[in-house]
Amino acid sequence: MVLDLFGDRDTCEAAKKVVKILPGDRGFDEASLLSAARRLFPAEPEAGLIVGSGFDTSPDLLEKLSRNFVLFGNEPVTVRSLKQPERFFQLLQQLEIPYPESCFDSSERGEGWLVKRAFSEGGTGVRCSDSRRPPGPGEFLQRRLTGPVMSALFLADGERAQIIGFNTQWSSGHDPARPFQFAGVVNAASLRPVQRRQVAGYVSRLTATAGLKGLNSLDFMCNGEQCLVLEVNPRPGASMGLYDAAFPTGLIAEHLRACQGMLNHHTPRWKTIRAYRIVYAAADLVVPSGFSWPEWSHDRPFGDTRIAAGDPLCSVTACGSNVRQTLSLLERRGSRVLDRLFEFGCSAAGQKF
Repeated sequence: MVLDLFGDRDTCEAAKKVVKILPGDRGFDEASLLSAARRLFPAEPEAGLIVGSGFDTSPDLLEKLSRNFVLFGNEPVTVRSLKQPERFFQLLQQLEIPYPESCFDSSERGEGWLVKRAFSEGGTGVRCSDSRRPPGPGEFLQRRLTGPVMSALFLADGERAQIIGFNTQWSSGHDPARPFQFAGVVNAASLRPVQRRQVAGYVSRLTATAGLKGLNSLDFMCNGEQCLVLEVNPRPGASMGLYDAAFPTGLIAEHLRACQGMLNHHTPRWKTIRAYRIVYAAADLVVPSGFSWPEWSHDRPFGDTRIAAGDPLCSVTACGSNVRQTLSLLERRGSRVLDRLFEFGCSAAGQKF
């Protein structure tokens, strides 16, 4: 049973019941979510919630959910400490884990810095530093690095961790207001063995100290041979779909086991390269009824759904024997799903194209 902001076709087909939640300023509308949760799970003490995205920005809402439901994942206090920059940087310093130069004083800071927002996710709270727009309340500065953002997907039982895989992710750049918004990920990363050991050490220390549980991911970038930590995503994320097929019972089952203190330390090995991409709408549009979505598309909206410019339309996946081939196929599929929509008669602002 699912509480979801979108209630897309895939979710409705897979779930026993789906309740759409109203959007709030930064994620879920609190009253809508709490009311729906009480209706969906009335008086069931064994009922638990697997928390996905949408709560990194709202640890207070996560705290309110935890008062009435078992949470299969990290405690609200853990999420808060990892998403509050001052506390997170203190933790990294304590564990001797390197991270990009960061500061909360915007004076005399020129080019080469990013402005980031506390309690954000998916790159939506990141922008380039601009003297005409200094950091506001809840924002801080971090030195901008060159190169791709990478991540390590891992399972944790509160004390120990097991890395599932290393990934490379990218942003779409489609929206000038959100230039670093997450747009896709591939289960491959150009890392030397020593760098993989570095990140494994970071994950191990963070898990033991912060008590991480279930599926999590660690975002980082390389500065020469050294890997610098950007953030921890304390929940199942998009990259889990790249590895799910490698586990006989699926990664959600492994997530539940890890939350209960059980880790399967045998990590399956695979050679297939898999990639995932979010397709964002370039303009306001209405999805046509009766549209036949390709089998490699996911998160499919129902017909007559209105999608605002810049919002996610759907996602596409691809797999192959090497990274270049897989990413090329992924790009073509993203373009193809848009072409097929407009060929079918997708409308914008109520007018046929």
